[in-house]
Amino acid sequence: MKKFIYKSNLRRERMPEWLKDIADYTLKEFNSFFPFGSKFDFEMLEWGIKEDLKLLGKENVTAELVTDEEEMVIFVKRSGRTLISIYFK
Repeated sequence: MKKFIYKSNLRRERMPEWLKDIADYTLKEFNSFFPFGSKFDFEMLEWGIKEDLKLLGKENVTAELVTDEEEMVIFVKRSGRTLISIYFK
């Protein structure tokens, strides 16, 4: 079964708690409500992550939806450095 997954160069124990929350809780919720990986699902996930970042006061962290041919990915970046990449696989 396909679902939203993330990849990161950061080891889990070195991730800030807010990033773990996005990687775990937010993706779990989106996998249950948006199980198809459509463009709409990715747009909703990007919006949800941006809203979470606003609520957490993370002004220097961005979420960016990138489409390459038919592959979509969301990059969560801090100061231009990718923290996590979110895919649908």
